[in-house]
Amino acid sequence: MTSDALTAPPAWRAPAIVAALGLAAFVAMPDQLGLLTRICTTALLVLSLDLVVGVAGLATLGQAALFGPPP
Repeated sequence: MTSDALTAPPAWRAPAIVAALGLAAFVAMPDQLGLLTRICTTALLVLSLDLVVGVAGLATLGQAALFGPPP
């Protein structure tokens, strides 16, 4: 066994923290749930465009077409 294997955090820790923060936000701010949902969907759009344009080097706007116009 290496020392890295002994000091590495468990794989479940990060998703558990994100889930706990999401649940806390839902409980603490139920009236802001629409805003939080819009922030998460915009973050997904930005991350997908970063992946396609930055890593793959392709110029595409297909993700923006599926995202749709703002309401």
